[in-house]
Formats: sequence, C-alpha cells, structure tokens
Amino acid sequence: MIPTFGSSAARRTASAIVVSTILVAASSALLPAPASAASPALSLRASTQDANKDVINLKSGQTELGKIKSEDFGGIDIDPAKGEAKRIPWSDVAPNGVTYAAPEWQAVADVIAAGKFADALPLLTELKGEAKLRLPIKQNVLYFLGVSLQREGKADEALAAYKELVAAFPKSRYLLEVGDAMVTILAAKKDFAGATKALQDLDSAAGDASFSSAAGVLKGRVFEEQKDWAKASAAYSVAAKASGVSPIVQMQAELGEARTLAAQNKKSEAESALRKLVAKDGPNHLLAGAWNGLGDLAQERARAANNGKGDADQLLDALYMYLRGVVQYAPLPGQPTREYERAIAGSAAIFTALSQVETVADRKRLYQQRAAQRLEQLRREFPNSPFATSK
Repeated sequence: MIPTFGSSAARRTASAIVVSTILVAASSALLPAPASAASPALSLRASTQDANKDVINLKSGQTELGKIKSEDFGGIDIDPAKGEAKRIPWSDVAPNGVTYAAPEWQAVADVIAAGKFADALPLLTELKGEAKLRLPIKQNVLYFLGVSLQREGKADEALAAYKELVAAFPKSRYLLEVGDAMVTILAAKKDFAGATKALQDLDSAAGDASFSSAAGVLKGRVFEEQKDWAKASAAYSVAAKASGVSPIVQMQAELGEARTLAAQNKKSEAESALRKLVAKDGPNHLLAGAWNGLGDLAQERARAANNGKGDADQLLDALYMYLRGVVQYAPLPGQPTREYERAIAGSAAIFTALSQVETVADRKRLYQQRAAQRLEQLRREFPNSPFATSK
C-alpha cells in the first residue's frame, strides 16, 4: 500500500525518505507480474503441471486439466482430461489461471514477462512461422508480437501485427486490448477517422454483442481524444448500461464517464465516481486510471491553494495517488500501459511542484532530481508516449 501521513511539518520532512523508498520499488515495478485470468496468458510455470496437459485454475479452487482448443472474447474451450468438452467463461478463471503445456511458447513468454521486448521480437517471429503451432498459442504469439513492436516504438508495424491477429482470430480474446492499442496508435497520428473505422471493423468481424459494448467504450475514447466531451460521455454511458456487459467493460466505461465529468468541470461528481471505482476489484490499468483521475483533481486543488502558491501537504496527497499507478497497479504483461505512463508523468509534475514550494534546499534538490528521473524513465521506456513531454 502507498503510505499516508498526517498534515504536518514532520510529514513533509519524512516524505523525501519515503518517496525515495517507493521509487526504489518503482524501478522494478515494470518487471511484469504474472497475468490475471482476464489478462494475457503469461502465467508462470506451474510446478505441478502435467507436461502433456494445459491447466486452468478456477476461482472456485478447482482445476481443469486437458487441452485448450480455443480462446475467444467470451472464454476458453477445453477438452478436459475427464468428461466432455466444455466452455469456461473468463469470469470463472482464477488470476494466473492458465498455463499451457507448450515449452516453446513458455520460453518466449518468460522473455516477455521480464520486459525484454526487443529480445522477444525475433523469438516471436520465429515461433509465428511454426506450421504446427496450436491455435491458442498462435493467437498469443500474434498478440505479443504487436505488443512488443508497439513497446519498441514501431507503431506502424505493431498496427499491422494487430490487424493480422484479428484477421486470423476475429473473435480473439484480445479484442479489447487490440482495440485500445489501435486507438492509441491512430489517435497519436490524429487519424480519428481511421481509429473509428478500425473499431467498426473489429466489431463487425467479431459479430459478438458483448464486444459491441467494449467497442462502444473505445469509441468514447476516440471522442475523448478529440475533446468532444458530450459525445464521449454519451458513448461511455451507453456502454456502461448495456445489457450483459462484462464487469471489466462496465468499469472501463465508468472510468471514461468520470474523466469526461472532470473535463466538463463537474469535479465533485467526477471525484465521487472515481472514489467508487478505486473501491472495486478490477484490472491494474483501470485501477491506476481511477487513481490518476483522483491525482489530477488533487493536484489541481494543491496548486491553487494558498492563493496559487501551492500547498506541500496537498501535493504529497496527489503524489501518493499517482504513485499507486506506478507501484501498486503497474500494468501486467500485455495490458494497456497508457495509465502507467500517465502515472509516471503525473508523479513527475508533482515532484516539480514540490520543488517549487519546498524551502529546505536538500529536499528541493531531491524533488527536482525525482522529477527529472521520472521523465527520463518515461521517455526511455515509452519513447512515443503522449505524456513524455510533461513538465
């Protein structure tokens, strides 16, 4: 957990030490943890796994052994070692719940899980060419090829890889992640028409009502990128209230609604919505997004305090909100990194503001150093990040 302190001079004195400790942890936070069931399948090797059987661990505590035939947006189809073939929805699968009996994939997955995307690219390319590759493994290979290219700053090649994935697997389990990545890449080019068309193509090819709600959330983000808050809010609202919408998609829609409320200067409503979101159980990147939203609101209040001179205690509160997205809710392998990038940039902005209000020379220098380090980290790890020029 991110520590909190009372508003006092002692709190500010301790903050420099505490922040240093947090940032030591943050330096290893992007060594990705094992993925959750709803996240890309980069589970660590299960010590008890049958070498010839895939393993699915369920939230009920039970385990399914057998051969995974396919994975799509709705769930997993498996031929169990015992009994008839069945379909397991993602909502029933435990975190870190899928392990493949596929050493050729696991070797590559280990490289990705270590955050070595440049090293993963030739391995993924080679594995992609394997004619006998099982379809569920091929889906993962194609997805992480796009992820690795995107992380290496090769946006156009990543976009092509994502298109290849959905052409081969139109109902892919990664539809939401792919849609998010496409919006990120095309919005960075200000190609909003292209982003809208890409989402329409995904939705049409999938032919899945449950994905249509997810596509609606992503369409809301396209409007948000254009600062069309009214249309963004409407898209998020429709998606959040859609019949049968998954909890993750609903949470993503509610987060989008909260951002549009803040953008329209409805700050109290936005804060109330964000407070409800951080109390939920959800994917790291969405919880980081909610804390980032709270950090933005807290930063605005802190900078305006004392007739615009700023307030150190309030700035520290905002800093700890952003740091949740850097340390506590860092993205798992393959999850969208936008909120992680935003959290790094937000913490850099707070360090800069703290250096401006701090009167003790040693702490002022420390905060300036921390601000520079956060921005250097952002530019190094995400060279194309829209937040990399933050001050």
